[in-house]
Amino acid sequence: VLDGLHLGLPNYWYPIMNAFDLGARPVCVRRFGRDLAVWRGADGRPHVLDNNCPHRGAPLSQGVVHGDTLACSYHGWRFDVAGQCIEMPLEPVGSSRPAGICTAAYRAEEGGGYIWMFYGASEGAVPLVIPDEIADEDWLAFRGDYSWETNWLNILDNIMDPLHAIYLHTGAATQRIRAKFERFEVTQDDERGFRLGKIGHRADGSIGAVEGEVEFLLPNLIRLDIADGSPDGLYRVVIMATPVDVGASCAFYVRARRGRGARRLAWRLWWARYGRAVHRVAQQDERVLSEIAPIGESRRREHLVSSDVGVIHLRERLNRSFYGEE
Repeated sequence: VLDGLHLGLPNYWYPIMNAFDLGARPVCVRRFGRDLAVWRGADGRPHVLDNNCPHRGAPLSQGVVHGDTLACSYHGWRFDVAGQCIEMPLEPVGSSRPAGICTAAYRAEEGGGYIWMFYGASEGAVPLVIPDEIADEDWLAFRGDYSWETNWLNILDNIMDPLHAIYLHTGAATQRIRAKFERFEVTQDDERGFRLGKIGHRADGSIGAVEGEVEFLLPNLIRLDIADGSPDGLYRVVIMATPVDVGASCAFYVRARRGRGARRLAWRLWWARYGRAVHRVAQQDERVLSEIAPIGESRRREHLVSSDVGVIHLRERLNRSFYGEE
């Protein structure tokens, strides 16, 4: 796992920060094991460059935006949105040196309240697809952005493991009324991802599908429906894990329900009552994941069993994509 995948699956879009946190000045964020300068051009569109100026290594995130260029605050070298140096103060007129200097640039877009970055070569960027839960106005979403001291793969493993919630989150409002699980099984598998079904005891005494399925979409998006503590209530959770480095990640959570009018109001009232408790559940996950050994070490020690079918299939899909076996 420590040959690259621990820093992200290349050639996909990832949310890297909340769009509201990016104003007129550049900011530095660490993602995919590298420091990045994120900034807005004259038209307000986001751009991402490697943070270290190729001149003397000064942070470009402390630079100054001039239209659609970013100038280093240390010596004034200026870069366009493609990372090409277009100006070197005091360099003789006609010098070819600026043309030979560039810094890495990454495709970036804003959408659904996030700044997204394509982790890969810009020319290979596919169209960005934003989850309906944050793009469709019929959904009312509440967000939670978390910084966790664990590898991004551990976050994905955690969510594709429905069994852990029964034990780790005991006492939470969302655990008051839940089906008793019998097993988990992969119900769908295609080039985009797969779905994990939960088989358990239904209210009528029969055994079958309960609480909806868990959906994984490459590279990092997981959808699941969570019991809300009422007999028939479920709400949607979308989790997107983005690597920071080998031992840290951003976990972008979206909790949402679809509906208008009375349904929308009921969801607002539910969130007003239980929102803090929901965040505490996420904190329980974070506390456990942060205490797991470094990912290379922990995976050498673990013993996966039948209840880990979601985790096993998740790792197979990521490895196949990373090693080009799709």
